[in-house]
Amino acid sequence: MNLPDTDPLALWLMPDSATSELLEALMRPLSQKTGSPLFPPHITMASGSRHQWTGDFVLPDAFGPRSVRLFATGMGCEPHFFRALYLQLQPTADLEACHHQALLRLSSTAVWCPHISLVYSDAPMGEKLSWAKDVAVPQCPLIFNEWSLWGPEPGHSWRNTNAWRRWL
Repeated sequence: MNLPDTDPLALWLMPDSATSELLEALMRPLSQKTGSPLFPPHITMASGSRHQWTGDFVLPDAFGPRSVRLFATGMGCEPHFFRALYLQLQPTADLEACHHQALLRLSSTAVWCPHISLVYSDAPMGEKLSWAKDVAVPQCPLIFNEWSLWGPEPGHSWRNTNAWRRWL
């Protein structure tokens, strides 16, 4: 497959169906409460320009572990739009291995903060902190088992979640 004619791109680790349902059940009421757009649950493993992609434009089967078992350790929020409200993740060797494999495909200089976003927003920090109080952090394992490549449609930015497209 040829590279999509868009920038930027992001390699995501996607949850299995049970984890996806659990995360979506957290995200839906938050979206309604905050006005945040809904988006697919994921962990961004690397992001960058299509020109930073190395190798064939495929996600080979050997691209990191087949599934990663993770635990949320708490809630986090930051001034950053894409880290407005998120689940903090316990670091694991498998998660680090996936990140390393992602960087072999899509070189990125961004600081990696492994998390699962629940809300995207530019709201003031006080509001974000109040939202965090309403979220019960999942106590069960969160299983991520699929790689995907996402990016906005040509001419759109990441902030327009309606223009996001799964390229692979």
